[in-house]
Amino acid sequence: MLACAPSPASLAEGVRYLHARVTPWHALGVMAAQRLLYGLMFVASILISRHVLGDPDHPEQALGAFSVVVAVAAAGFGLAAVLTPLLGDRFSRHSWILVCLGVGASGQVLLALSDAAWALLAAAVIVSFGVQGAKIAVDTIVQRDTDDRYRGRAFTLYDMAYNVAFVGAAVIAGFTLPDDGYSAPLMACVAGAYVLVALVWARAPRQAASIDV
Repeated sequence: MLACAPSPASLAEGVRYLHARVTPWHALGVMAAQRLLYGLMFVASILISRHVLGDPDHPEQALGAFSVVVAVAAAGFGLAAVLTPLLGDRFSRHSWILVCLGVGASGQVLLALSDAAWALLAAAVIVSFGVQGAKIAVDTIVQRDTDDRYRGRAFTLYDMAYNVAFVGAAVIAGFTLPDDGYSAPLMACVAGAYVLVALVWARAPRQAASIDV
């Protein structure tokens, strides 16, 4: 039997709870910001694969190039899934997210420096590592700091923020990216945005607020 989706009123109550609890709210915010930035790079990588790495008149070349980018990005996701738990004793979840944001910024800088294949592939694995590593930490924070009564709604809101961020990235990319997908100034701005998100996250509370549920 399928569970009923939360009602708007129930979701609104969940938003109020997460905001009052503080740490899950900030964790969802950093996740959404990072997914927005990653989404911009994802769209750019599709266009770069078609127009820069491949011949636009031969779509099969673009498909092959993008397949390699996806494979390399998957390696970054896998590496994050392995290393994040292993480093759990050395870094708090809060600190690990900061590390991952810094990793994402460094990978994005490479793509700001060059549109060559090596830069795109290096950025794909590095940024994907940062995104996935931070996601694992965010999942832990939301799971740990959300009461059982609100956890289902918290992850429903998580999915909504994730999807809205990706759709928002596609919309922004449509207005900002050139036809070939590569803009060094925009890639540099994305790297700067990672740093800005990290600065905001560094000031976020590390302990959940105590509230009555």
